[in-house]
Amino acid sequence: MHPPVYLAFTTCSSRDDAERLGKRLVEERLAACATVVPGAVSFYRWKGEMEHADEAMLLLKTTGPALAGLEERLIELHPYESPEFIAVLAESVSETYGTWVAESVEAPILPA
Repeated sequence: MHPPVYLAFTTCSSRDDAERLGKRLVEERLAACATVVPGAVSFYRWKGEMEHADEAMLLLKTTGPALAGLEERLIELHPYESPEFIAVLAESVSETYGTWVAESVEAPILPA
């Protein structure tokens, strides 16, 4: 049986930023997989003003034990002042996929 699997979401200002961030988090074994979804459009309030931005969505797959480390590192690396980090527990995960996710983040490589 594998540990709980989470899907974490963030947005980035460009596809390149999302790719760099996702690759780094996978290399550091904090996420098993990073999927970049370009073409997101966000509407939000920031510092009292209505804003609009073209962004790329970054979806990260990880485990419960690695979730706090993923959040901490994402916030550290992300160029936004207040980056989005939303994690959702996957209600149903195939045994083989869940095992692969767990093996992929089993021994995180933390930066020096």
